Amino acid sequence: MFVKQVDPILTLRPKAFMLEMTSNAVNVNGGREVREVCSRLSEHYYVHKVDKVQTSKYMDVSNRNRLIIVGFDKVKIGEHGKNFQFPDYITGDDYYPIALDVAVPNAQVPEKYLINDKPMLLPWSSPKPNRLHKIATSGDTMGFSSRPNSIYSWLGLFNTQTTYNGGGRRPMLSYQYDNTHIATTRLTTPTEAVRIASLPDDYETWARKFDDNDEFIFSCVNSGVPLRTCTVILEAIHNTLVHAGIELDINSSTSLPSKHAHFPQYNIDKIDEYMNTWIGMPCKVRCMTLDTGANHPFLFTDVEPYMHNATKSNAKIGVANKNAGAMNTSIKGGLHTYVLNLAAYNNIAPITDFSIPQATTVPELSKELLSVDQFFRYGKYNILLRQPDYEDGISELYRPAKPGVPEARIPLLYDYYGKGGWNLYYIPAKSVNKNDIELLSKHMEDMISDRGPAQCDAYRKSIMNSKQANIINKRLQAHPAVLEANDFQIIDETDDIKSMYKIPTPKQQHKQNESHKIDMITARHPVECEIKGATAGMRFGINKLSFEEKHRRFGHLGSHPKCKICRMVAGLMRKIYKKVDPYKEVRPGHTWSIDLIEFDTRSTEHNKYLMVCCDVATDVVKLIPLYKKSCVYEAMEDFIDELRNDLLYSNMSYPIASLILADNAGEWALNNTRWRQLCKDKGFKMDYSCPDRKESSARAERAVGKVEIVIKSILMETGLGPAWWQAAATDCEFLMNRYPRVSMDVSVPVDGDRARPLELLTRGAISRRMIDKQLSYYVGVGTPCLVHDTHAKGSQLKPKVRWGIARGMYNDQVIFWCPFTKVRFRSKSFVAYRLAQGVNYSHLLKLPPPTSTQHRCTIPGDDDVEGSRVVRLPDPENPTLIEPLNTNPNDLVVSKEESEGSVTESEGSVNILN
Repeated sequence: MFVKQVDPILTLRPKAFMLEMTSNAVNVNGGREVREVCSRLSEHYYVHKVDKVQTSKYMDVSNRNRLIIVGFDKVKIGEHGKNFQFPDYITGDDYYPIALDVAVPNAQVPEKYLINDKPMLLPWSSPKPNRLHKIATSGDTMGFSSRPNSIYSWLGLFNTQTTYNGGGRRPMLSYQYDNTHIATTRLTTPTEAVRIASLPDDYETWARKFDDNDEFIFSCVNSGVPLRTCTVILEAIHNTLVHAGIELDINSSTSLPSKHAHFPQYNIDKIDEYMNTWIGMPCKVRCMTLDTGANHPFLFTDVEPYMHNATKSNAKIGVANKNAGAMNTSIKGGLHTYVLNLAAYNNIAPITDFSIPQATTVPELSKELLSVDQFFRYGKYNILLRQPDYEDGISELYRPAKPGVPEARIPLLYDYYGKGGWNLYYIPAKSVNKNDIELLSKHMEDMISDRGPAQCDAYRKSIMNSKQANIINKRLQAHPAVLEANDFQIIDETDDIKSMYKIPTPKQQHKQNESHKIDMITARHPVECEIKGATAGMRFGINKLSFEEKHRRFGHLGSHPKCKICRMVAGLMRKIYKKVDPYKEVRPGHTWSIDLIEFDTRSTEHNKYLMVCCDVATDVVKLIPLYKKSCVYEAMEDFIDELRNDLLYSNMSYPIASLILADNAGEWALNNTRWRQLCKDKGFKMDYSCPDRKESSARAERAVGKVEIVIKSILMETGLGPAWWQAAATDCEFLMNRYPRVSMDVSVPVDGDRARPLELLTRGAISRRMIDKQLSYYVGVGTPCLVHDTHAKGSQLKPKVRWGIARGMYNDQVIFWCPFTKVRFRSKSFVAYRLAQGVNYSHLLKLPPPTSTQHRCTIPGDDDVEGSRVVRLPDPENPTLIEPLNTNPNDLVVSKEESEGSVTESEGSVNILN
């Protein structure tokens, strides 16, 4: 029979197939039949075979091994079928099934399944994952099915079940495994057999409708396939067919929906305002958004205590963003709810019982999603989304009354005021009592009017342009009921929002000078750094370098009027006006501004975002790379813990990082409950900028703008690819914290050697001399260096120098990265080679060149989220942006025979070569 099943497969020619057989088939007749099956099918199919699939590793709880053969049609499926991979095992050393997981209590075991004898105990051995655990025996043979000789513990797997319920038995659950005599043992009960086979709980009830004998149950259950194992493999086959573009040809009335849903990923932890508007129970009313693209309901994890029949879910959810990874799920189960009629629809009760048969919780879900798939297929609900003026105007899930099935009307509310979409507002049934429901019913009438069509129409009518606003303003000022009108400027609708640093006209400048003094600096950015005075006393000849050489060496800080890279990145130098002696926070570390940058490429460390924290008093910046936006909470918590655990700040009269200035981005928005909880836990306050006044977030915007410029300048100077942005950000933080900002303050010393940001924050603990020493040893990221190998002793003949690529600083030590082994090491003994602009280390060492940042001119944002900044870099291949290099990178290859003149040795490096 095993061989004959090939004939119908070749006759019907399905797109894919799966054959399942006992793993012992490969040992029968030397495996001749198995080879024959695979050989005949291989003519038309890509055949994949696993001789021994241990079903327990797919969470089937019995000790069962199967032979699995999978095939895909070579013509219809093609390379997708050829590249098919069997799914990975689910279990591991710390997560695996045992017999105790499906055991019924001793009291529920019928007497006919109890056996009293005196089996012989075997020497004790610890149970192992996915293995049987035999502890006693009553004989050398297998024994009869009614009295098996093998006794297994509950700490291992069930023995392979037989249709006669033989193979093994177990002690009572009360047995302590203390090497004492086993008096009574148990056979497998029908309920346990159903659970071992991974069948649903009601299978036994359904099967007994045909025959109520236990023998019939054992025969039906134990003749089946390992369901969990086969389901996992069949899902992998299904996914392969989907990827191959095979259209579905299944009957929607009988097919099961996939548990995977694909939907756009919105801001993580975006909180729906409706969830916090209810008096008395703000945490109990929940919102679920109707999503026809999802074919399974997805909920937040905090609903798990209210679910029934909950089991662990190992599914992963794919998202539409190609740069985002799959989302893990937590548990799956049913949920009984009360749905609220917030739209006050006629003929629908204020509160309606509604059960969700199967839902899955997801830890990183941005909003709860209601899939109508299972209600449409199996619940026979109609999805009716009506306009207010069409028929009765009710949007709902409607099921008409049928014999034995009552009518059901589940109201849906369209969000007219917000981002649109139909929402279902509900309360988990287990989370409330009758008093809560009565209170909510009375309170609903007051809340319904907040987002109805009439109110939204009134809001639209109330919006006015600047001319209309001025007319209304004059009328109100003349109204006898108005005592005073404070004018905070209404911006004309034809004007852009004025920049804080827009160059004033001569008339405007004259008016400003009459009211307060204005300073002017010539630079490319308002928070430009000053390097001339700070480098005057540095070591290794740095003080003798020209300003252009210092400018290129230190991340293009300072304003050089002829620098081509600065001109491309930051534009031309301009006059920037600043108010003289404005108030500024004087408490070091007390107030920090934060903002987020999104890059168009993930770094070599796989991060995509950069959180920019800037101390208002000292201008110290802290750059924290993030893998995804939801990591901002852990990053902020670690940042504050790091500051407050530092002994340098322990004796301050105020907690460091007491106030955080931020814009209204969703990650830390005013209504973000997770961020508010972080504020309470860490004891800091928030000050949000005004959404319609961009200048109110100027501090964070200035810091972010300067960080962007420095990172892009470093990458373009070194010719490194965009994936090196995180390494460039490390250099940016190192340099900006050690050079003062340009200032026209009267207290600036005549020699320009001002206090550095890091010196101010640490209140002198990191002195100016220490900072100058660190800057003297600074080597820019991507610089190739010959580094002394500390592991080679002086008496040894092996090489004592190795190549290292600069990739950060640790105080005055350079952190090097080996371009061959990718390991990192530190040293202060090296020779650094500064290369021409746009030439990187790969040209020098004959390595595969990294993708140059200058090849990424215009890159559209990949699903940018409001509030994020995306760094884009120019393309040097465009002759209008940058002149071609005069030096051919291929001419820079260094060999023993060539002179050292093809590269420039930087002054100040420690030469270790005699």
